[in-house]
Amino acid sequence: MARKTGRWNFTDLLSKSIVPKVLWFSTAISLIGLFIMSLQPSHNSYLKMFFIGGISILIGVILILYAALKGTKHLGVVVPVLCRAIPVGLLDAYFLCWN
Repeated sequence: MARKTGRWNFTDLLSKSIVPKVLWFSTAISLIGLFIMSLQPSHNSYLKMFFIGGISILIGVILILYAALKGTKHLGVVVPVLCRAIPVGLLDAYFLCWN
């Protein structure tokens, strides 16, 4: 995880520590919005949660793709969070386009 010099640069820190945590929180926000939608489908407050969660997921995935293209090594630690965030982001896009 650390470079040969023993230091992390900003891309390492962003792609391995900060962005995965933001993705976990974003998926939680989106899933809470899905829960609220299932309880009260007539109330539109869940759309705000879908929008916030979906935009955050989109930005996080773009940042991880940028880090992968830049050559950041050991990005395997973010695979579990991507396996959860990408389907939830697709659900967000579907429900936002549906309403």
